[in-house]
Amino acid sequence: MIFIVCYILGWLAGVTILLLDNGPKDVHTISEIFLLAQLTVTIGLMGLFAAYGHVFMSDKVAKQIGWEPGSMFQIELGYCSLGMGLMGITSFWYRDNFWLATIIFTCTFLLGAAFVHIKEMRKHRNFSPGNAVTVIPDILIPFTLMILWIFYK
Repeated sequence: MIFIVCYILGWLAGVTILLLDNGPKDVHTISEIFLLAQLTVTIGLMGLFAAYGHVFMSDKVAKQIGWEPGSMFQIELGYCSLGMGLMGITSFWYRDNFWLATIIFTCTFLLGAAFVHIKEMRKHRNFSPGNAVTVIPDILIPFTLMILWIFYK
């Protein structure tokens, strides 16, 4: 799944930045580097990929998730994802409260999506890959962002 790939790319970007950085390597600095990478790479890419899929390939994505094609909800979800992606990318230039706002939005969106996907599995036995596998990054990414934020602050 592309979102898991984005998550791994975020960690790889963080490791690369950390290895290239000649500054101090305390917990604050390390968590800042990894948080920056997770926000800009993971959230940025994930949001852009999700936006593209939900807006321009909505029927295909709906089938992968196990939803009925043709719903305008897909387009709405695409624009929400685009906003998340743009917030992630913009985190490269803005820090502190902007990062916190991006984390709050992303965690709320992804944990809410995880809840919906789990409910779909329990209630409708919807184990389509786009529904079931998506739960992993929907829970893993918010957890990662919250832990990194705690260590950063």
